[in-house]
Amino acid sequence: MSIIETFTANEIMDILIDIGVEVSFESAEQNVISIPTIKCEFGQISFWCTLLLREPFFEACGLYAFTYKSDNPFVFANQFSEGLRIARAVVDLDDDGLVEVDEDGDVLIVARAELRFNGGITRDHLRFLMEMWIEDLFDFYELELDIEDDEASSVVEGNTETSPVSLLDQVMACLSDGKKFSAREISRLLGADRQMVNPILYRHRETFERDNQQPPHWSLKK
Repeated sequence: MSIIETFTANEIMDILIDIGVEVSFESAEQNVISIPTIKCEFGQISFWCTLLLREPFFEACGLYAFTYKSDNPFVFANQFSEGLRIARAVVDLDDDGLVEVDEDGDVLIVARAELRFNGGITRDHLRFLMEMWIEDLFDFYELELDIEDDEASSVVEGNTETSPVSLLDQVMACLSDGKKFSAREISRLLGADRQMVNPILYRHRETFERDNQQPPHWSLKK
């Protein structure tokens, strides 16, 4: 396991491509913010990765996504930012310190995260952080997934808050018999916080594997 303190643009794009993200690179001379930027598309999700500090061996990157909301934008941003997340959401302000709105009066909300490499990070951990960021964006863009009631009842039956069974064992049981679920679906089926389920899935790669759906669906390794 090698600890890395800088990444090139190509190395970061390789990580994003490896998790199913479509990428395109813009140099500092090509975009309006004068910062090297990777434009990213993952299904219905769009975001930007700005490369920071000492090109071509970058020591950090910034992740950004944007949406507009008309109903309770401050409440949405505050609620989104609660809990254990890579992403944080803020209501954006213009140069005069006023809330930025579009022509319909909808308020601009920005999701952002900063990932630093210069203290040392592995490639696998950077990939994990990128995957967690993408998971957060499904909440940010309010992309919902449906779960069949019969699936929910069969998995949740007998599961209580006082169950002595570990969450790892519960996730394994949820994916038994060849079943596949997204992290969000697993969380709902088990009545668990998705921010607790995600690390289990990503850290136990010897047990779980994911497909290339958007969002990814998980199963037990064969």
